Amino acid sequence: MVIVEYIDEMWPDRYPLLPKDVYEKSIVRFWIKFIEDKSTVFFMFFITSGEANKKAQGDMLELLTTIETQTGFKDDNCKFFGGDKINAVDLAFSPFAYWLGAMEKAEGVSLLEAHKFPKLHAWTEALKQDPVIQKNLPDFEELVVFFENIKKYGYQQTPPST
Repeated sequence: MVIVEYIDEMWPDRYPLLPKDVYEKSIVRFWIKFIEDKSTVFFMFFITSGEANKKAQGDMLELLTTIETQTGFKDDNCKFFGGDKINAVDLAFSPFAYWLGAMEKAEGVSLLEAHKFPKLHAWTEALKQDPVIQKNLPDFEELVVFFENIKKYGYQQTPPST
């Protein structure tokens, strides 16, 4: 996120990622710090098994609930955290939009359900449909295989040869 702030300051008129208003900028920075601090929850549900996995899934649902209810989408009609345009919070939370779906598929669970998290689910769909984001996403099925291999072999650069 330091790089995002650098880009925002270097080219402020090109595509602002942080609000100009000091108060709004502090809110954005709060949510960026929040997700950075909670990033282990995101991965723990995936790399654990048994009881630890059940606990991690509960932690993940709690995190999703906090994001859904507390992030303060400007209103119910906004596509992104900052309104109608992607901002730094969207980028910080972006793993929920794409990577989480691949992790869920590899794990065989569904956490980010539309009926439980309507705002967050709508946000994920909007983010994935943004042309700039869309053209930079990895192939979803390849990502699922990547996570399946992590579950099977542990985290390594490549699966062991057979």
